[in-house]
Amino acid sequence: MGFRFSLAKGVAHATTGMLRAVGRTAGALPGKLACRIDADILSDLAPNITEGSILVVATNGKTTVTNLLADILEADGRTVLCNRGGANMTQGLVSVLLQNPPAQWAVFETDELYLAQVLPELESEYVLLMDIFPDQIDRMGGTGRLVRSITEALVSCPDPPLIYNADDPNCRAVAANVDNPTIAIGASGRFQEDAVVLASDLEVQNCPLCSRPLFYAWRQYGPLGEYFCPACGFSRGKNAAIDARIEAVTVGADDCAWDLVFAGDVFAGTGALAPEALEGLVESRMAFEDAVDEALSDEPRWHIAAPYGASYMVYNLSFAAVAARLLHVGRASVERAIAAFAPQNGRMETLSVGGHATLLNLAKNPVGFDQNIQLICKHGEPCVVGFFVNNNVGDGVDSSWVWKVNFEALADRVADGSMRVFAAGMVLLKLNGTVQVASSYQPPKM
Repeated sequence: MGFRFSLAKGVAHATTGMLRAVGRTAGALPGKLACRIDADILSDLAPNITEGSILVVATNGKTTVTNLLADILEADGRTVLCNRGGANMTQGLVSVLLQNPPAQWAVFETDELYLAQVLPELESEYVLLMDIFPDQIDRMGGTGRLVRSITEALVSCPDPPLIYNADDPNCRAVAANVDNPTIAIGASGRFQEDAVVLASDLEVQNCPLCSRPLFYAWRQYGPLGEYFCPACGFSRGKNAAIDARIEAVTVGADDCAWDLVFAGDVFAGTGALAPEALEGLVESRMAFEDAVDEALSDEPRWHIAAPYGASYMVYNLSFAAVAARLLHVGRASVERAIAAFAPQNGRMETLSVGGHATLLNLAKNPVGFDQNIQLICKHGEPCVVGFFVNNNVGDGVDSSWVWKVNFEALADRVADGSMRVFAAGMVLLKLNGTVQVASSYQPPKM
C-alpha cells in the first residue's frame, strides 16, 4: 500500500460524498474509479474482513441468497459486509469495502466471469455455486465458457470448499474438475409433479464434458434434475452422493416447505464444533473429507418453511441454510431470518400499487422467465400481468432469448378474461400470437 492506494481511497470517498449529496446511490462508481487508480486495491482492502468471506456465484438467485445469508449472520450477532444492491463485479465489491468499516464477515455475490479476479484477492472461505444457465449471451457467451472460467478460478485457489448444486450438470462439471473440497446440494426428486411444463424444461441439454445429449430420470426445471450421459458416463449421482439432500418438498401458490437432510459429511451442528476446532481441517481435499464424518453430531434434518410459492426458492434458501450451518449458525436463527426476510431489488419484491398488492420479479434469461410464468400460472385470482423487457447494456444487449419464453402458457387465462396481459420495454414481445411494439428498438447492425 502506498501513494496509489491512498489516492484511490481519497477519490472513492470524494465520489461517494458527491453522489450522496445530490441524492444518488454511490453504487459501483467509486470502486470503479479506485480500481482504475490502483489495480491491487481489492487485495489491499481484504484485511478489512477479519474472519472470512463467502462468494455466491450463480446465473439466477445470487442476490437473494447473498442478502439472506448476510441477514442470517447479522441476526447471529456477527458484523457483515455485503453488496446488497447487486454490484457484483470487482468495482462493486471495492465500493462496499471502501464505504463501510471493517467487519468479521463478507458475503458477496460475484459475477460468474469475475470470480477468477475476486477469489484470489480475497482468499475466501467458501464459494457457493448455485446454477449456470444461458444468460447475457452477448457478454457471457455460452455456458461452456462460464464452466471453464469458474473452474479455472477454483483451480487457482484449491483451498476454499465449493458448495454446489449437484442437480445442475454445469455446476457438477465444475466440481468434477477441481481439487477443492466439495459439498453437494441436491433434491431427492421433482418438486411439483403438477407443474406446468414450459419451453426451457423441454430443451435438449448437452453433456458439459462431451457435448452429447443428457438423459434424465426426472427433471426439475431448465437443466436441473437427475441426469446421465450414456456417451461418457457423466452423471449427477444417486442420493448417496448428495451431502445436503432436499426432501419432502411441497410448493403451494404462496408458500413452500421441505426437509433439508445433512447426510453426515461436512456439517457441524449448532455447538458441535467450536470455530477453533476447524483449524487445519481444510489443508487438503483428503483431510477435509476424512474429517467430515466426525463433524456432524446433532440435528441431521432441518425442516424449512417459507412464504414463497416458487420452486427456485427451495434451492435458494437451501443454499443459505447450508452455508449458515457450516458457519455454526443454528436452525432457529436461520428460521427467524427467513421469516423476517424482505426481498428487494425486484427479486420476489412485494409492492403496493394503487392499493393493489403487486409482485415485482426480475427475469434475465429463458429459465428464469419461465419460472416467473410458472408463478403466474399458479395464481388463480383475476389479475393483471405486465412484462417489461429491456436490452440496456446491464440487461444484455442481445434480446433474442425472449423468443424462447413460453408466454403461450398464459393464453387460456387471457382468453377467458381472468387475466389481462400487457407488454412494455425496449424490445418486441410475442404474446398469444400477437406482437406488441413498445418502442422503436433497432437491432444492432451486423
